[in-house]
Amino acid sequence: MKKIITASLLVMLIPLFAEGGIIKVIGGLSSAKYNPRVGSSDSKMGLTGGVGIETGIAKGRFEADILFSYDRIDFISSPTNVNYYKFLKFTMPLLFKYKFKKYNFPFIVAGGSCSLTFAERTDSLGKILKDGKTDTFMDFGLVVGAGIEIDLKRSALMIEGRYYKGLANLKLGTSEFKSSGFYVLFGIKFL
Repeated sequence: MKKIITASLLVMLIPLFAEGGIIKVIGGLSSAKYNPRVGSSDSKMGLTGGVGIETGIAKGRFEADILFSYDRIDFISSPTNVNYYKFLKFTMPLLFKYKFKKYNFPFIVAGGSCSLTFAERTDSLGKILKDGKTDTFMDFGLVVGAGIEIDLKRSALMIEGRYYKGLANLKLGTSEFKSSGFYVLFGIKFL
């Protein structure tokens, strides 16, 4: 685990030493969806925040972020069998960003992402169970999105929407599932 975190941080720090490295702070809302093989799931809106860096030429840029999100998920096997969880997720998307114009115009992003999720079992009101253990799982998938940047001289405001589609088969308790999600992010970039 320490090797994965160290490698992730090193990948993010490299663009800071390259010409044109830009730091950004982002936050917003996340809506995660977990599709179990049996039964269904109900996801609640969560919060997302993190930092990122960009480097590259004016229109084509590479972006690396570290995002933290917090979600609540209910796995429903039957009307009498519902498992409640709180998910704490650390995600690292590596994206290519294409800007149609330099400032105040839309952009698109696409790339891959890996995440580490900690799941804690809760009661129906969201209180963590004392006897519940924390499950951990890794996921990886694809990310696409679009947004707009608004130039503010030495910084820029950013509004972005991203869709994530998980590719890994995940298991939590007796539930097997795949993940997906939609993020609405707001941020500021320091040029």
